[in-house]
Amino acid sequence: MHNFPKSEAATERLAAFFTPEFYRVLLLLPAPPSGLFYFWCPMYQLSRRSFERLKGVHGDLSLVMCRAINLATTDFGIFEGLRTLEKQQQYLAAGKSKTLDSRHLTGDAVDVFAWHEGKYRPELGYYIDIAHSIQQAAEELKVSVTWGACWMPLNEITDLQGAIVAYSERKKNAGRKPFIDAGHFELTR
Repeated sequence: MHNFPKSEAATERLAAFFTPEFYRVLLLLPAPPSGLFYFWCPMYQLSRRSFERLKGVHGDLSLVMCRAINLATTDFGIFEGLRTLEKQQQYLAAGKSKTLDSRHLTGDAVDVFAWHEGKYRPELGYYIDIAHSIQQAAEELKVSVTWGACWMPLNEITDLQGAIVAYSERKKNAGRKPFIDAGHFELTR
C-alpha cells in the first residue's frame, strides 16, 4: 500500500478530478481498473465483488458508496444491493427483515460489512465509522441517505451514536423493540 504525501493543493487537484461524472464512468466499467485504485484510494478500495454487488443499485447510492470508501477510516464492502423477492421472503421468515416492502427490491438500498485485519467485524463502532464516511460522501454528492441503525437521514444527524440511542429510546417508549440494522443504507424516501 502506498502512502502518498497529503497537501492542500494535492487534495484540491484530486477533488477536481474525482467528480460525480468520474464515478459514473467507473461504475459503467465491467471491472474497476486495479492500477488506478492505488492512486485513487490509497487507504481502502471496493473489491471487484463489491462492485458486482452494486449492479442494479440506484446510481446515486452507488456513487455515494464509491466516494465513501475514499473517505473511510474503516474498511468496508458491499454485502448486498439489489435483492429478489424470493430472497426478501427468506429474510422475512428468518427475522432478518421486518418487511416485504424492502428498498433492496428496487435497488434503493445496500447492506455493507465492516472489514478489519482480514475479517468481518460485527461491532457497532465499526459501523459508526462507516456511517460517518457515508454521511460525508452523501453530503458532498448532495444525496439523502437513511441509515438503518436509527432510520434517519444522515444529513439530519450530528451525533451518530446519540441518534442510535434516541431511536432505541423512542421505540422502547412506544412499547416496540428497536430494529438496529447498522450495515443498512438506503436512499431517503
